[in-house]
Amino acid sequence: MQPNKKTRHIGENIAAIRHIKKLKQKALADRLNISQQALSKIENSTTVSRGTLLHIAEGLDVAVSTIENFDQLELRL
Repeated sequence: MQPNKKTRHIGENIAAIRHIKKLKQKALADRLNISQQALSKIENSTTVSRGTLLHIAEGLDVAVSTIENFDQLELRL
């Protein structure tokens, strides 16, 4: 790991991917059949259960590994 690189937590990765896909929190929450508040809590969490992560990955139409390994800095290259 690079010394100056901030490690993102999984909730931040979920939120970043949601933004890239131009989805509002409410829209993704509706896809997942959860409340917007529940999604907000997930996006502010440092950890997410494997089952929840699978469900969110399906809602975002990405692989779980995309969420786990997401690095927004790579997108800027």
